[in-house]
Amino acid sequence: MNKLLMLGTGHGMVKKMYNTCFIIQNEEGNFLIDTGGSVEILNRLDYFGVQASEINNIFISHSHIDHIMGLIWLFKSLSSSLSLIKDKIHVYANDDVIDTIKKLMSLLLPVKLIDLLLTKIELIKLKNNEKVKINGCEYLFFDLNASSCKQFGFEVVIDEKKMFFLGDVTLNKNLYSRIINSDIVLHEAFCLDEEEKKFGAYSKQHSTVKSVCEVMEKLSVKKLILFHTEETHGAERQKLYLNEGKKYFHKMLFVPNDLETIDLDVIDKVGAIILKDKKILVQRKKNNRKECIIPGGKREQLENDFQTLQRELFEEITVEVKKATYFGDYDDLAVFSNKPLHVCVYLVDISGKIKCNNEIKDAIFIDRNYKEKGIEVGSILGDYVIPELVKRGLM
Repeated sequence: MNKLLMLGTGHGMVKKMYNTCFIIQNEEGNFLIDTGGSVEILNRLDYFGVQASEINNIFISHSHIDHIMGLIWLFKSLSSSLSLIKDKIHVYANDDVIDTIKKLMSLLLPVKLIDLLLTKIELIKLKNNEKVKINGCEYLFFDLNASSCKQFGFEVVIDEKKMFFLGDVTLNKNLYSRIINSDIVLHEAFCLDEEEKKFGAYSKQHSTVKSVCEVMEKLSVKKLILFHTEETHGAERQKLYLNEGKKYFHKMLFVPNDLETIDLDVIDKVGAIILKDKKILVQRKKNNRKECIIPGGKREQLENDFQTLQRELFEEITVEVKKATYFGDYDDLAVFSNKPLHVCVYLVDISGKIKCNNEIKDAIFIDRNYKEKGIEVGSILGDYVIPELVKRGLM
């Protein structure tokens, strides 16, 4: 199982969130990407049940304080568990960052501890376009051509999907050709577009949600993960960022919260809410399962969400999609396979007569009292979509 453990998703000056850093976790180990700027990194690792001594590979993208200082606290925490470390801990970074790490160690850690640490830790200077095999995957590290300081990102193929980590800087146009048609991109989004002047995102070489989504849409990226954000919107941040992003990026969009897990092996689908007289259209498949689900399905190749809805709804119930309005993103286990499932849901207007095709057994409209009638529905539909429709007065 390949996962991203989001230790933090905030920018450099957040107080209630933590600075952006995360772990790429698979069966072979934990790969820590950046460390945030404080001792809080240790609490974040504890949350996910990961000990510092269990991390054998670390990458620091650049030398800004909110990315590098957590590393010193990690080193300090290892002083009591050095004997438990069997294999060396590799810290990868460009030459400027490695030099900064060495200077910070000399200024902040006792000489005796530094000597002990260097028996267990190897600081490795990366060159532009250098390949390194980490936890069974080949990472290619490259210069992001940032103007503020020397900053590296990377690309890696995980489970046949090409993923890019692009640091905390707006993607340089010279790198567009490298990113085009990629499966997963992790990119910063400092603030909402209407608040750019308030936060000065562009002057700091950062992006707004709108600006990065427009670029990634043009580059035909399949899945976009946004982080390194401001925190003023609190619990509404994720919803607001998704609502803005979905106007400009029409494929898979994630805005994770701190301490959220992103399953890279997740089944991605697009679903349609079709309403009539405050009832929702649901369908059952020809697989002997009783649960009803909403129409929709998986994206194919370079399809955007609207194109997927057009194809799936015509294949399943022979209707044409006239309009699709973003409704929400939901995660759970797939009712038919028990695998992690992510569904991006849209309110859809259709034309044509509903007629079941292919694997669809039947399609019916149900109201909010479907349980009293003995109708069973999938968990995303029953736990998230219908309650939200009721809340909005649509059912």
